[in-house]
Amino acid sequence: NGSGSGTVATSTTATTSTSSGTTATGGVSAGAGQKVSATSIAQSSTVSTYIRKDSQNVYVYTDTDAGGNKEYSVIPGADPATFTALTQLADVEKPTEKDGSTVIALGNGSVAYYKDKNSVYVLSVFTNGAQIETGIEVVQNADIPTFKSLNAIYAKDKSQVYALQVPSDATPHTAGTYTWAPYDMKAIPNALSTSFVLSSGANFDAHDASSTYRGGIKVGNYPS
Repeated sequence: NGSGSGTVATSTTATTSTSSGTTATGGVSAGAGQKVSATSIAQSSTVSTYIRKDSQNVYVYTDTDAGGNKEYSVIPGADPATFTALTQLADVEKPTEKDGSTVIALGNGSVAYYKDKNSVYVLSVFTNGAQIETGIEVVQNADIPTFKSLNAIYAKDKSQVYALQVPSDATPHTAGTYTWAPYDMKAIPNALSTSFVLSSGANFDAHDASSTYRGGIKVGNYPS
C-alpha cells in the first residue's frame, strides 16, 4: 500500500501500520499487532464501533472467537492520550458478482478517519452478514495539525490532497474473483491543496484552480 507504512488487516490475520511515539503507563501489556480479548481490556473506552483504547494502547477489532468474545489487535505507535475519531464510518464500496444471470451482493465497504499526535489513520471495514474484516493504516506524510477529511474519498492538509483508492463497483465481478483488501489513501500528484474543493460537475467530483478530478484521478482542466 503506497500511502501507509503498513496495515492492520484483520478478521483472521493481523499485520499493522507503524509509527513512533510514546504511550502512557498502565493498561494492557501487549505487543504491536498482538491479539487481546475484549475481557482483558475491560477498562478501556470505546472510540468507535471497531476501535478501543486504554491508558497504554489503542486497539482495532480483529475477530470474534469461538466463545463469542471479541478480539482486538494493538495499533503500534498509536497514542491513546491523543487518539481521536475525525469521522464516522461512511460507505465507499458495495461490490457484486455475477453468477450466470444472477447478480449477488458481496458485502459493504466503508472507511473512517482518525488521528493522534503521531499519525493520521484510515480505518477500512468490510461487512457481509456476520463476516467482518477490518484494516487500519497510516496516511503517509500527512500533516497532522492541518489534515481534514472532505468526504469518504477525499482529504487534504496544508500542502497535499489525498484520495482513497477504491475498486470500481459499477459492474459485477466475475463469480469467485473478488477479494477485499483494506483501502489505500494516496496523495494526488500536483493537486493544489489551497484551492481543492468538492464539486458536482458533469464528469468530475472535485477540482482545484487548474484541474478537475473524479475518484482522485485528474480528468480535465479547470475551468474547461
